[in-house]
Amino acid sequence: MKCIVLAGGSGDRLWPLSRKNYPKQFIHIKENRSLFQETIARNIPFCEEFYIITSDRYANIVEGQLQVFQGLRYRCFYEEEGKKTAPAVAIACLCDNRSEDYLVVSTDHIIEGGDYKGAIARAKSYIPQGKLVSIGVTADRFEPGYGYFRQVNGHTEFHHSEVSEQIPEGESWEYDTGILLFNGGDYLHELSRKSPMLYAQIRECVDRLDTYGRNVQIPKALVEEIEPVSIGRAVTSVSEKVQLLTGEFNWRRIMTLESLADYYHGEDSGKVIQNECENVSVLNEASHQLVVANGLSDVIVVNTADAVYISRKNETDQIKNIIRDNYEEQQAYFDEGTVYYTAWGIKETLHYGTSCRVKKITIFPGKELSRHVHKLRTEHWTVVSGTASILLGEELKEYGPGGNIFVPMGMAHQIANRSAEDLVIIEVSVGELEYGHGTDLTRLAGQPMVKTDCDELVRLEPAFKDNLWGGTRLRDVYGKKCNYDVIAESWELSTHKAGQSVVATGKSKGLMLGEYIDRFGRGILGWKCEPYERFPLLIKFIDSHQCLSIQVHPGDDYALQKEDEYGKNELWYVVDCEPDSYLYCGFSKDTDEEEVRQRIEDGTLPEILNKIPVRKGESYFIETGTVHAIGPGVLICEIQQSSNVTYRLYDYKRRDKYGELRELHVDKAMDVVNFHKKDMEAAKTMECKYFSVERYDLAEENSFNLDDSSFRAFVVLEGTGTIRCGEEEIPYRPADCFFVPAGKKTVAFEGSGIVLKVQV
Repeated sequence: MKCIVLAGGSGDRLWPLSRKNYPKQFIHIKENRSLFQETIARNIPFCEEFYIITSDRYANIVEGQLQVFQGLRYRCFYEEEGKKTAPAVAIACLCDNRSEDYLVVSTDHIIEGGDYKGAIARAKSYIPQGKLVSIGVTADRFEPGYGYFRQVNGHTEFHHSEVSEQIPEGESWEYDTGILLFNGGDYLHELSRKSPMLYAQIRECVDRLDTYGRNVQIPKALVEEIEPVSIGRAVTSVSEKVQLLTGEFNWRRIMTLESLADYYHGEDSGKVIQNECENVSVLNEASHQLVVANGLSDVIVVNTADAVYISRKNETDQIKNIIRDNYEEQQAYFDEGTVYYTAWGIKETLHYGTSCRVKKITIFPGKELSRHVHKLRTEHWTVVSGTASILLGEELKEYGPGGNIFVPMGMAHQIANRSAEDLVIIEVSVGELEYGHGTDLTRLAGQPMVKTDCDELVRLEPAFKDNLWGGTRLRDVYGKKCNYDVIAESWELSTHKAGQSVVATGKSKGLMLGEYIDRFGRGILGWKCEPYERFPLLIKFIDSHQCLSIQVHPGDDYALQKEDEYGKNELWYVVDCEPDSYLYCGFSKDTDEEEVRQRIEDGTLPEILNKIPVRKGESYFIETGTVHAIGPGVLICEIQQSSNVTYRLYDYKRRDKYGELRELHVDKAMDVVNFHKKDMEAAKTMECKYFSVERYDLAEENSFNLDDSSFRAFVVLEGTGTIRCGEEEIPYRPADCFFVPAGKKTVAFEGSGIVLKVQV
């Protein structure tokens, strides 16, 4: 199961604790942790990957606060303009397989005590029934700003209150916690049924998104026509598939300063003295300041290092109007606080004066500041912890705790953290200063100070596909970790946006393969790949429980013009097959478009295809334009150009679990199909102009001397042992895939089995 974390929202309501660019979900509320971090930690036991949806303004905060979760797999969706929850969740689901299960959570609440784990487990049990499960907690009264629901005679009723009031006698309502569990395909199907126009707009948006990397930017221009709408209004309030579930846990939403004070059970926060006060809450976040309240009643006081807010209780929400009316004059205080996240770490202002400023600077492991110069101020750095690599002018030195560095005005400088722990320094700036983060910084050209060599060898984890014709052999026999009902394909070596493989070993574990290549440069692909704009190959396993659709792939010219993708020449290596297994490859006679269209219509297209019996160990080269299909009971290792362009001609009129026919692409297929008779037989060699494949039977020890012409991929078909390159040594088992960057090196296998070596 994957977790969709909704972490948008502005920073007005908890001002001055939160700011426009540092909203409430990221401020430290609980034991020096944020609500965002609490949400991640709470759901790690249930989810193997997190999809985080937030504003692009908060990208650095998200990346910074995720630093504490080592090895966490996550993907971020950064919105330039929020459109509420229904579109946001749909975009995340459409960027993944329909068979994925999701837990949707928000970051505006705290859960402490009770059986949260049990509630999630009970909710998951309804997902296979096609239910959208919404978890609530019992409410004792209606409060403004909260959502409520109940189920009456199978119908879901929702309620929002503008005032605080008692729940009518005899009625039972629950707080809508915003916690929702479902299968991605079920959610999208309900959205398409209940809000078809909205669904179509979101589909069009996703089709145009760049989903290549782990971070997905959602431009404002792509969502301008999409209506902002909540999941409740678009789906759960109108769907018959909704299942309400009561959670037995303590839940509290942090919406206002009053609700935060209630969370602290009326106790003051920080250094506070109250004298003859009644119903007064003081939240003092300035650790070096004391707040004294005398003779006050019904008041809340919030003190931070740079701002104080005093309000009558139950009126703190007026801060939104105050900010609006005074924004132009005091923008810096409303937008930014004393804590500021950057791409490399955190800056925290400890003291600010007209000509002197003191900051605590934290630089994350492996991060560095750009080389730059200040013309109006000097800086003095003292290392508190960690090791600082500092380039001052042309001189590079390292400094440990207690080290002191003076940076004169006009001196080029750069600082980096090349260690595995946070680097913390205190910076004192003297000169002409601006409030906030200033403009007295001129970036200079320079070489990166943090350099990481790529691994000599990495094992990859695949992306999975759940086409309805698939089987379960990849999980049952080969141990692939995927909980789909069927696993039709596992994309073992892929940077394609439709499914990227992930680095599973080494220093870069958890990176998508495309990110791995970007991090270390395209040079690791070898000089043969230089002409290619994109990564050129894709390797997958295909397990056909049923016959695949009869299909065809276009060549490069057509695919690049029509689909902005490469064409798709492919090689099939038969890893295993059942008796009487077969493939369809090419026409058994010359034909034409009219006959093919007629046979598609009357269901007789297979009658004019070459039906080829197959045996384990054979290989077949499928050129673009060749009509083809894999028959039932065959396990294929497919090596192909990196393309996902498939034109279906015929699919046996099969329907998916929602009763919908799979899409055909007959018109485009007619543009590219080869209508001539084709004689097919097993390939004698496994190479073409796009790739070369060699099969090896491993003895006790086998070595391969590589060069810098191309990267290599090794696909294990049978056997166990270890694969070694340089200092890297990794166990192998059947269906493992290894990526070896280009270079003069030796790869050695110790063990037995069969392996395919693939290169450009």
